[in-house]
This record gives sequence, structure tokens and C-alpha cells, in this order.
Amino acid sequence: MQPTRSYPFLLITLLAALAGPSTAAEPPATFAGLWEDCTSFPGTCYGYRLAQDGARVCGSLTEAPAAGNGPRKHGHIRGVVQGNLLTQVAVCGVESRSACPTVLIANRRGLLRCGEGLAETGGRRYTCEEWAGLKQPSPYRPVSAEAFDQRFGAPPPSLCDVPVTPEANAPAPSKQ
Repeated sequence: MQPTRSYPFLLITLLAALAGPSTAAEPPATFAGLWEDCTSFPGTCYGYRLAQDGARVCGSLTEAPAAGNGPRKHGHIRGVVQGNLLTQVAVCGVESRSACPTVLIANRRGLLRCGEGLAETGGRRYTCEEWAGLKQPSPYRPVSAEAFDQRFGAPPPSLCDVPVTPEANAPAPSKQ
């Protein structure tokens, strides 16, 4: 005589089979590397030097002339990766209302990683499909360390451990 299985066990087994194979959470996108945009602003290049530890990203943003060896402006950026987006972005220096080392939350900036490109989203949340549907460019492209250092110079000191000071009237960072 074969033992009978209980109905709850059969129901759970049936539901698991209908649900299909379980999928693990997708790892965060990789933002680490050297990224350059020399197409968005005439005569000016911007470069991100980003390091990533899990979902935490920290690095620098540098503005340099597209040609020649003119002055460079350095700033810092850090944020948290959620899927293909860099969120909870804090910046200082270049294109920021705060001088370094004070780091302010500035949700006007956000980065989206799609394929081989990196795009600034102005702090808005997009999927790669939504971004492509808007026909927006992803002007930042990976660049070699030699080419990056030649255009943007040596890496500035890291501000990854400087506490973040919220901007007045800025929404509090989400705790996702």
C-alpha cells in the first residue's frame, strides 16, 4: 500500500510547478569604470571615474576642454545602484551648488546604465526600454585608463567617506 499525500502538499507542489523556475534577484548594473562624453557640449568633455562596491558607487566627475590642455574642474559623485539606475545621488564640485568637501544630495542627477552606454537622466527614473523609446542618447562611453588620464588628469582625492548634508527643501533619500 502506497502512502497518500496530503492535499496541501499537492497544492503547494502544483503552484510551484505553475510558477516556473525561480529567478534570483538581478545583480546591480556595473557602473565602475571610466566614462567620457565629448559630444554633448561644444568644446567640453565630461568624464566619470567610478568605483563600485556592491550597490554603492563612488567617484569623480571632471570637466575638461575637448582640445588642448586647459584647466580642469573636479567634482565628486556617489550613489546607490537600483537595477540599472544610480539613485540617491550626492554630488559636490562640478555642476553642483556645493563646494567639496561638503556633499549635498542632488536628485537632479541620476545615471542609467544600458548596454555599453551611460546616460544622465536628470534624476528621473527610467528603464533602458523607456530610455530607448524616448530616443535619448547615452553619450557616456567607456574609455581606456590612458586616454582618460590624458584628458582628465590624475584622480582627485576620494570623498567617499564624507557625510552627506541634505539640501534645504530636498526630499529625504529613500531607504530602499
